[in-house]
Amino acid sequence: MGKKNKKNNNGEIKFISKEMKKQTYRNEDVKLFVSAIVILIVMGICLVALFYFNGKFVTKDEFQDTTTTTTTTTTVAFDKSTILGEKTFKQSDKSYYVLFYDSKDTNYGAMYANLAYNYQGKTKLYNVDLGSSMNKKYYNPEGKENTKPTKESELVITKPTLIKIEKGKVTSYVSDRKEIINLLNEKATNK
Repeated sequence: MGKKNKKNNNGEIKFISKEMKKQTYRNEDVKLFVSAIVILIVMGICLVALFYFNGKFVTKDEFQDTTTTTTTTTTVAFDKSTILGEKTFKQSDKSYYVLFYDSKDTNYGAMYANLAYNYQGKTKLYNVDLGSSMNKKYYNPEGKENTKPTKESELVITKPTLIKIEKGKVTSYVSDRKEIINLLNEKATNK
């Protein structure tokens, strides 16, 4: 009952038992498994070779000889001239200017930044970026401008403004764009 008859091409009858069939299937499964493992190993070797090739020849940053590589040190300098609006009256200088402008303003933001950069060195100038979310509470384009604030909570800036502070008090408040440009250009050229 456990055997079957099978004829081959010559007409001879072959007897194949169920156990032999199971072994044949097992051998085919083993062959399939071994071939899958071989394929995975070949793919792994190809990935390692690709990684090596990329590091060695394409990006040229891996596997470099340390004796031929030079390192440079970069010193990071923080821009201390840009402050938050809440620090407007808290600077250590006795006399200084504070320029309020929106750096994201597509028409004049870059111009004010350039003027402030050129002005550095003559008299102390601090910048407050009204485009920053940390300074939004001081910027209200539709509000009423306070030209004589005595503390930061009283600041209401409606447009680009240049304030001069001496000994903690506002001595000059300019919000006309042309006057600000003229004043900063004048101070920048008198270095």
